[in-house]
Amino acid sequence: MPYIDSTPKDYPMVFEEDNLTDVFGQMLIDNGWTHARTFYKAVVDTRAYFRITDRVNYAVAKHSIFRNADGKLLGVATVGQFDLKFRRENSEPIRRPNDDIDPSDVNFGMTPSWDVWVKQKFANTDAKTNLYFYMLEKLPNDSLAPNGSVVSIVTMPGMSNTAYDVDRDRDRENWRHWWYGYHYNEVYQFDDDPNDLKYDGKVLSASPYHVIRSALDIEVLGTGWDGAAIEAYVTHTDPRCMQSPIVKTTLRAEFLENVTHPIWHTNWWTDSEVSVRGHVDSRTIFLIMQADNAPTWEKNLVPTIPLYFGKINSLDGDKDEGYALFAGTIPPASRTAVRNEVTRLSREVYPNTTTFKVVDATKLPDPPALLTLQGKEVIKLVQKEGNTLTVERAQQGTEAGIYGTGTTVARLSTNNANIPNETVVSLYDFDDPGATVGETIQPLLKVYPYHPSNGVDSVMVSRSRFGARYQAHYLSWNAPPNQIPPTRMTEDGRKYPRAFESMENTTNYKYQFNASRYSGKIHSSRIFVIHPEEGVRGYLDKAIGFNPQSISSSTKLRVRKENCPEKVYEMYKYFSVGAVSPITKIPATPFRQAGLGIYMEDFNPQEVPHDITNDTTPASEVTITKAVSPEVETIDIEFTLPLDKDLKHVNIYVDGKLYAKGITRTTFYRIAGLTTGFTPEIKITTVDLAGNESVGVIAPSVTVV
Repeated sequence: MPYIDSTPKDYPMVFEEDNLTDVFGQMLIDNGWTHARTFYKAVVDTRAYFRITDRVNYAVAKHSIFRNADGKLLGVATVGQFDLKFRRENSEPIRRPNDDIDPSDVNFGMTPSWDVWVKQKFANTDAKTNLYFYMLEKLPNDSLAPNGSVVSIVTMPGMSNTAYDVDRDRDRENWRHWWYGYHYNEVYQFDDDPNDLKYDGKVLSASPYHVIRSALDIEVLGTGWDGAAIEAYVTHTDPRCMQSPIVKTTLRAEFLENVTHPIWHTNWWTDSEVSVRGHVDSRTIFLIMQADNAPTWEKNLVPTIPLYFGKINSLDGDKDEGYALFAGTIPPASRTAVRNEVTRLSREVYPNTTTFKVVDATKLPDPPALLTLQGKEVIKLVQKEGNTLTVERAQQGTEAGIYGTGTTVARLSTNNANIPNETVVSLYDFDDPGATVGETIQPLLKVYPYHPSNGVDSVMVSRSRFGARYQAHYLSWNAPPNQIPPTRMTEDGRKYPRAFESMENTTNYKYQFNASRYSGKIHSSRIFVIHPEEGVRGYLDKAIGFNPQSISSSTKLRVRKENCPEKVYEMYKYFSVGAVSPITKIPATPFRQAGLGIYMEDFNPQEVPHDITNDTTPASEVTITKAVSPEVETIDIEFTLPLDKDLKHVNIYVDGKLYAKGITRTTFYRIAGLTTGFTPEIKITTVDLAGNESVGVIAPSVTVV
């Protein structure tokens, strides 16, 4: 099933919030991927060993790693983060890794065991719609992170000289609210305690961000605690995993709910469904996901989210092994960088004043735009002539006030403390190159300096031509100028697609981008992946880009296949993406938002549909053309497919056991995890539309290196 759409009620796969990553993994396995490893990583703050303040931070991540037909690895994780209080030790003791089996620990013999307790806490705190994706080049050492295990560490910022950021990694009261700006009228301070654990003036108690980052990391697999030196240190690592920066994908705004077991202030539940549509085959996934938006459909708080992991198709057909990863997320309620667009009033204004004099109007954006007065009142800029502004007062629920000469007039910023979070999210400026929103979550042992991608503000690419990992790349396609009419923005400054006004109702210039009057076609192109230094790398698999104006959400596009004697078309489904992603924001795309077509199927208007009702004959066999062992513990198989019209997919068996099923859209497969020195029997079978499976073909014998 290369094209999937989980929205129909009778679709065989149901993506519910409680099983989202499990069903996601099963979807990959059913389409030719293999499950490579699953393990938990549990992280505890140093305060569990050395009491500083009343709280100890914990995080538990469940990692699932999958391998595609090319042998490329994709990791997906979810995280539960929580804390324990010393003042509640009698009812819930402060736990430490493997404390139940350590005779020197006061928790020796405690039940449940550490591993069972970790999994219970994860089940109760897992933020299931915050998905984390990453690339890696090898699995973690099997002796340190075996399948199904719990890997446990104690962490602190800067341990063993790992990267440290004071604001991000240091704990403080209500850290999460401070970092994400969930509650905009609170002041967050950290009062140093004389007993704080410090090094070079830095408080080393780990923030929620730092324990989450440590849980998402898969390269630090063991740490120790030195009670005499009062220090955590790294003991076991596997840096050759080459884990990428972790891409955070949030399916809805986090401030919409507060779920603290057993209290649920939300209207999303374990059986709430997530819509998943798009293309998945044995090498590439390009999906559009959306949580249930019935509880809040306005203000772009539950938008459509893209997820791409797949090969970058080379322009000249060489063996370029570049892979791309990107996704989308909700604009955060704060932490969004904006340009310094600020000036001051040159004359006092009163509540009924609608004409302002400012010092330098060139510092302000062109109308229409939302501005703030002293960070309090929101006003709408209607006209700008010289240093005179015509405005509409008291926007976004604020009140008109009196402001004196010298009052700050600034573009509405997502860092503004007086604007509701929902409004700030809805006013995210997709046209501002400086408005970066993705968190660049680095592995503990890596920094990837200068231009690493976070997979949201840019496209992450596995490797440059000469070896640089995970650099930021951008998209290029047959795009019109970004400033072409009409202004893709509502009167109150919203730029996400669902806010756009129809041509009939807009007060903007009456304009729509039609199919060409000369060719009668909507002109599209491949979506190219480019880099400022390396130029064009290739293009995304199974996707096209075009101007989306005047195209309805139900539109399907067909593209004539080249070098095909019959009139065969590639069919693409149009998707509108609302999340912040390389598809929707400048400069990652040259025109926002890109019209996105995702491949559905080939279509031949002259072809007679195959009757599977009485079909009992399987498709013909594949022809195996090559079998080699090029790398340790792997065998590569190349084959050609039969020409049967009813061929659905192929399966691969290793020593009589099913290794990979549902393999499509490839004639190459890398079999991994084999034992060095052995010569396994490898068989490939074909499966047709009626479900008939062939006897299969045995590959030439190969000894695993």
